[in-house]
Amino acid sequence: MIINEKSRKKKLTNNILSLAQEAKRAKLSNPSTINSTAGMLFDENGVLYTFDAVKKAMNSLTGDKMFPYSDTGGSTNFQNAILEWVFSNNLDEIKKTHHLRVIATPGGSGAIALTFSTYLNRGDKVLLPKVMWETYITYAEERECSYLTYDLYDENGNFNLNSIKQCIDKLNDQENIVLVINDPCQNPTGFCLSDNDYDNLINLLNSYSRNIVLLIDMAYFDYYSSNGLIIRNRYLKLTRLNDNILSVFTFSGSKTFGLYGLRIGAAIGMSKNEEEVNYLKDCYEYIARASWSSSTTLGEGIIEELVLNEEYKESFRNEVKKMSSILETRAKIFIEESKKCGLKTLPFECGFFVCVPTSNPKLLMDSLRKDNVYVVTTETCIRVAICAINKDECKRLPYIIKNRMDNEGC
Repeated sequence: MIINEKSRKKKLTNNILSLAQEAKRAKLSNPSTINSTAGMLFDENGVLYTFDAVKKAMNSLTGDKMFPYSDTGGSTNFQNAILEWVFSNNLDEIKKTHHLRVIATPGGSGAIALTFSTYLNRGDKVLLPKVMWETYITYAEERECSYLTYDLYDENGNFNLNSIKQCIDKLNDQENIVLVINDPCQNPTGFCLSDNDYDNLINLLNSYSRNIVLLIDMAYFDYYSSNGLIIRNRYLKLTRLNDNILSVFTFSGSKTFGLYGLRIGAAIGMSKNEEEVNYLKDCYEYIARASWSSSTTLGEGIIEELVLNEEYKESFRNEVKKMSSILETRAKIFIEESKKCGLKTLPFECGFFVCVPTSNPKLLMDSLRKDNVYVVTTETCIRVAICAINKDECKRLPYIIKNRMDNEGC
């Protein structure tokens, strides 16, 4: 066997992107198929939603803004556009006390991978929510690390800070603690932290003197509320973290701007310690150069133009509000119909997905294919992508799932 020993057991299982392609082919053969797999926005006619403002920004670009190599860490204009979009009215206030560094990445995924590579040592455990986007595990295992899970919420559906504390305390032998918080609109549950949750999390982390990296996976943050400042003000609270705590925001151009296939995102390091974020920038860029070289110039150019051009930016904000409203309506329908038929769902506030707990996710997923329904599994649930199905499908799907659960005993 030629393949090296380290690589012999590497094989993707439960690959969401492959499953989404299978479901797409099934829907072409049978239009009644419900494809509730990939986390992409579709309109009510089942067509992938593309933002008019994004298309206008792209069409305004000249060849030298689309095709050349980009800098490994992204252009200066791209970095400025990311900071302006993510922190908005709070950017100047943050810069008074904190240092920020931006690195362009292939989607939010690349930003997460860079963070795990930089701050986890071989054999370390990263802290992940018990119900999660399970690709986090793949990133950890590729870096010869494992993971420890915390309960995202307690028996009353409230953020379970005590579980996070217990997990941190178990890892006394690690040089760094890397804590992943996917907020808001958590994938796959739609759970969101509150203002008080952020305050309490900050107080907990500040009670430790050890090195902590707080990774905020912000992929869905633009779909939290029509008032975008609510979540941005919660992120502002993180400036109260002590010097031994580094905040890393992982931004997704796929989810915010619908640039799924262009694979553009960013990692943002924030710290009171300038040396710390300089180390982050140097290391991230080194790993990027040794992995994917640089991100897409076209993706960077679209974001630059979209954010730095006020006309495009305002138009885009209005489109996001429209799609957020559609998501809210779909979620309301799905959850209301679930209650009517007795189908349990996990605590949900908003976002692309709703989770249905089950004793046998794999059996339920396979069984639902008999009804021409495609869903994604986690360890304890099936994930319904309300972003990808229309209102009628949201109304019918709970009854199909409940029927299959009853028939299969799961």
